[in-house]
Amino acid sequence: MERSCHRMAGGSPAGARGRVWEWGCGGSTVWLSGHGQDVTSIESEAEWADRVSSRCGASVRLVPGTDDGTMRSEPQLRDRGVHFFDEYVTAIDAEPDESFDIVIIDGICRKECARQAVAKVRPGGLAIVDDTNLAYLAPCLEPFAGWEFTRVRGFTRLEPIVYETTFCRRPV
Repeated sequence: MERSCHRMAGGSPAGARGRVWEWGCGGSTVWLSGHGQDVTSIESEAEWADRVSSRCGASVRLVPGTDDGTMRSEPQLRDRGVHFFDEYVTAIDAEPDESFDIVIIDGICRKECARQAVAKVRPGGLAIVDDTNLAYLAPCLEPFAGWEFTRVRGFTRLEPIVYETTFCRRPV
């Protein structure tokens, strides 16, 4: 993901000091915070949140799943649909509308996160949805209908499989 951010943004994702919201921390968290971005990342797995936050200056908040709620994780992802992630998905609701230069959707409950993200991206800003080559994640792009899409494909570091990240630019 960090390579996709760099390629799409020409080396400076949101200008001098942009605001970034991210569901699912990782390489993009480290890269963006290391390039001067103000990153808030919401993560559902404690060990991973600790590992990533120790490598960067981003604000990484752990919001684990619960035993009850309405937003269950995708059965294809790590949680296997066992827990509910209502608080994880709605964590962005406390932020003002149109207040983020970039919103990254790369964690759990991606379809629900995409719906929450639409109002939070500033005009001209980006929503970045990872792994859009996977059929079960295709509906994640539906909330961004009418936005400009740029799809970036490439191999992952760990598998010889081509993955896709879709950059959705909100109209000005």
